[in-house]
Amino acid sequence: MNSKLGKRAGILGVVAATLAGVVVAVSAGSAEGTPDAAAWRTPVKAWGVEYDASHVYLQHGTLPAFIKSWEATFGGTDNGRNTFQITPTPSKALASIIHSPVGLLAAYDYQTPVPFPFGAEQTGFGVHDPDLGADAALRSGAEVTVTPWTGPVGREAVVKFPGGFASQIWLQYDMSGFTPLKTQPEFRVYLTESTVGAFLSAYLKFTGGRVVSDVRNADGGEVGAPGTTYHRIRISTQFGNTVVLANNGAWAYPYGRDTTGYTVTDMAATVAKAKATGATVLSGPYKSADRTSVILRFPGGYVAEVHDGTFH
Repeated sequence: MNSKLGKRAGILGVVAATLAGVVVAVSAGSAEGTPDAAAWRTPVKAWGVEYDASHVYLQHGTLPAFIKSWEATFGGTDNGRNTFQITPTPSKALASIIHSPVGLLAAYDYQTPVPFPFGAEQTGFGVHDPDLGADAALRSGAEVTVTPWTGPVGREAVVKFPGGFASQIWLQYDMSGFTPLKTQPEFRVYLTESTVGAFLSAYLKFTGGRVVSDVRNADGGEVGAPGTTYHRIRISTQFGNTVVLANNGAWAYPYGRDTTGYTVTDMAATVAKAKATGATVLSGPYKSADRTSVILRFPGGYVAEVHDGTFH
């Protein structure tokens, strides 16, 4: 095994062929006002935004082309390409971790069918204790769709919040080697308006986040629908920034397929580098009141929003 990749492979969920799952126990006797109830209001302890990866599921055979395009566009380094069993059930994937200045990525090219519910999670959040994290997710109103399991370098679980946003939570035995980011990515959560309240309740409890802005009549041109409005909420958390986008559930293509937004300082140069290495512009650039944004499709099918401007 590549030693550098093995050191950091907890993000990928690398697991041995034989794994022991742990069922998260939740006390049915907890009540508001009790010490136990007070404890679960404490958010999960995070390692920091440089430990939070966007999960990238690619078309078979395209991982090398994706890595080349991504690193040519944003810079950064990767840990090579190695084949592992990533999930608690039998599977095989060619995988790589990409450390770029705009965000951490865990990229997968599955050699076998992707076992359910993997493939639906958008992110991987580095936490200090995945077992406590899974418990906190349940108590906050989220689901634990994959209970904590142990691999050779760490422990993982998968949680899902109301509305469908899912994230792996992970801890590896050696958490060194992750470099600070130059800009923060924004995890993009597309919801129907009817699920916003439940999502915010669970997500803010779990992450300890705060709402930075809540705009109910945001410019629809930001999501490919000029002349209309949509509901946009920007949230700051210890896991990084999150943008909630809500409407009646009908989004113009390709919006809703992008799971992360990446912040850059030179939009024109970034788009030019992406196009030169195989990426396609699906929408934009679009200039709104506080930023210019574009939707790019990278080799292998990964769709990303890229923007300049500030988070407020």
